Amino acid sequence: MKKYFVIGAAWTSMAAWVEQGLNLIVFVIIARLIGTEEFGLASMALAFVLFGEVLVRNTLTEGIIERQQIVEGFLEATFTALIGFGLFLFFILAMLSPLAAVIYGQPTVSVLMLAASVTVILIAGGGVSTAILRRNMAFRTLAIRSITGVMVGGVVGIYLAVEGYGAWSVVGQRLAMSAVNSVIAILAAGWWPKRLPTISNFALIGGLGPQIVILRAAILAMLQTPTVVLGVVIGPHAVAVYALTWRFVEVLLTLIVTPIKSVAQSTIAIMRREGMRSDKFFLELTQIIALAGFTSAAGLALIADPVVELTFGPDWRDTVLILPWICLVGAMQSLTDLQESYLMAWDSTRRYVKAVVIEAIACIVFLGIVSSYGIVYAAAAYAFRAILFFPIRTRIALTPENISAGRYVRTLFAPCIIALAMVVVLLLWRAVMLGQMPDIVYLVATVMIGVSIVGAILAFLTPSVWKRLMSFVYSVRQEEVGESLHGE
Repeated sequence: MKKYFVIGAAWTSMAAWVEQGLNLIVFVIIARLIGTEEFGLASMALAFVLFGEVLVRNTLTEGIIERQQIVEGFLEATFTALIGFGLFLFFILAMLSPLAAVIYGQPTVSVLMLAASVTVILIAGGGVSTAILRRNMAFRTLAIRSITGVMVGGVVGIYLAVEGYGAWSVVGQRLAMSAVNSVIAILAAGWWPKRLPTISNFALIGGLGPQIVILRAAILAMLQTPTVVLGVVIGPHAVAVYALTWRFVEVLLTLIVTPIKSVAQSTIAIMRREGMRSDKFFLELTQIIALAGFTSAAGLALIADPVVELTFGPDWRDTVLILPWICLVGAMQSLTDLQESYLMAWDSTRRYVKAVVIEAIACIVFLGIVSSYGIVYAAAAYAFRAILFFPIRTRIALTPENISAGRYVRTLFAPCIIALAMVVVLLLWRAVMLGQMPDIVYLVATVMIGVSIVGAILAFLTPSVWKRLMSFVYSVRQEEVGESLHGE
């Protein structure tokens, strides 16, 4: 199973790196062309639209990946329910758009939100086809789809920005990207409903799918609460600063966590169908994600000054003040994202969903209390929420295969020590060299030092972690050798 996981993760990682690289380029170009105010307006509108997108993306369709067998009528029922759900969310967003404009005090938000809401229907149309590709571990096809969607969306967004459409360039980018992704998924999966589902077919959807809808809603509420609260309390500039800060962290999560998370769910679901235990595999992936997530988040927080200044300019310098807090949130989310995939593969999400819903309510309360004191206090409260609820989430996530808390903590020990050692060295380097050399030279040197420290500790001080990492690589190499010998 490691072989299939590594191959799928390799394709997904490649797509993530290319996709995020292109996205970052497009993001920077559009942000520079339209400015903080227009970008803030687009972020305000998308805060609500993203809620609808997340509810239809990989929610009702998760049962397609988890189920032992796909019975007749299940796919048609899922497709019909998903389209109906997408249309329902679209009309809800359309009705809420005038209210959003009143809440923000920005009339333009209403029409931006209405137009952007079409992405919900587009994503719903390709949902079943995407799930079929994930069940079959067709990650190469999914990778090509993602890259193509980003390229087309980027061209549309930049063209609109150059032509002076302001916030509309962000909306146009997302519409084009969503349309391309859905069309390619449908064509690649080769599936389309051939008949209307019966009433009994809809009963097959119950279980995991509705639970994931609630889970996604709660998670998105937490992610978008800062955008909404800061927009109401402070204004577009604060929203733009938070959006940019979260974008940095989101890129890290997409590059590091998303490839492992999406492939892990499909792999563990197959292991479960074959009657295999997956606890050791889950803990190995936890250690890999923790190592990458902790070191990357800490490194990003330490190089924020030159990155923001060089890339976006002085208008965005407030990003530096809140980035350490948001990086802390991202490091913890890297672990909870994997926990979610593990529980979904085992169809054991009910208690976890309840905990996340409570956490979302706490997030709204915390930010509502402290946001009036400024964006830095809001970011700190956001991080405090993540720290407070992480042990609760973890305790629930370990139940399907009775993994002990001590075993899980031991898995995180080495990544924490490695990340801490890297931070100490980079802080000393920063204290001595920041401002003593050109920013671009300092940035490149800092990244190289950080990577070297992590590599040296892995190779010489934590050989067991290095061996575990290499076991995934060897699984593919051994398979290639076996196929070569078989051919001879």
